[in-house]
Amino acid sequence: DETNRSERNREHLYRIADRQKARLILVRVEAPAEVVYERLQARSGEEYPENSSDADWSVFQKLRPTVERIRRRHFAVDASQDITPVLKKIVREVNR
Repeated sequence: DETNRSERNREHLYRIADRQKARLILVRVEAPAEVVYERLQARSGEEYPENSSDADWSVFQKLRPTVERIRRRHFAVDASQDITPVLKKIVREVNR
């Protein structure tokens, strides 16, 4: 998301986890641009009171090239596919 698209911003979270000796489980969620477009269009046509974001397709297009890869070990989720296999891996990691 906007807050965590740069490794520099993530470093703050890494330091907090390290300082607290907390196990940090990172998950990168992505979807093909076509799917993002469809979902943003659907969201704009309905009322989502719980959604405080006003990000639309133009915001996605602007921010997408600025997303930096995650340098630490992480899980990758393609939100356009069945996410169950990755969720099971994440749950196993949490329960470790």
